[in-house]
Amino acid sequence: MKHDIAYGQAGVGKGTGIYFAVADLHKTGRKDIVVAGKDGLVVFFNEGTPKK
Repeated sequence: MKHDIAYGQAGVGKGTGIYFAVADLHKTGRKDIVVAGKDGLVVFFNEGTPKK
């Protein structure tokens, strides 16, 4: 199964490659995604509802 994770327009926005980490960085109960890319570190904060 494949899931695309991207933010922004193609060629302009940020996306994940094969190296990324998932963690609850703000202790909200939601998993955030941390990506190391060619232009630096990017964090995708999960702003959805926590999983119960």
